[in-house]
Amino acid sequence: MAVKYLSLSLLILFAMHPILITFEAASATSIAADWKKIENLEDPTVVKIAEFAVEEHNNKYSDVELEFVKIVKGEILKYFEINYKLVISAKSDIRPGESAVNNYEAFVAYEELGVAPSRLVYFKEITQG
Repeated sequence: MAVKYLSLSLLILFAMHPILITFEAASATSIAADWKKIENLEDPTVVKIAEFAVEEHNNKYSDVELEFVKIVKGEILKYFEINYKLVISAKSDIRPGESAVNNYEAFVAYEELGVAPSRLVYFKEITQG
């Protein structure tokens, strides 16, 4: 008898699997639609987050030391935490006396509003082309 109920439970679970996948995809789409453009890129909070991203990059990747220049553009997503997706202009020294300025995309997640940035999710150079 227990085997019969177990088989029925597994059958129901497998039958619902496509429904669960569809629900997850719909949720991800709605999350993506909630990103809002950051209008004031000179807002002290946003600048602090961008500087945090550059500093974290420098701490993790000591081979390339970057210096924050400015924020080129940014988006914010308020969901379970506050997420910032920023394009940051940063300077690096190529050789003594010679430097280059490149753009980088950074994703920073806050656990809650008003708390120091909790983690740098990613930081990557934007290649031209």
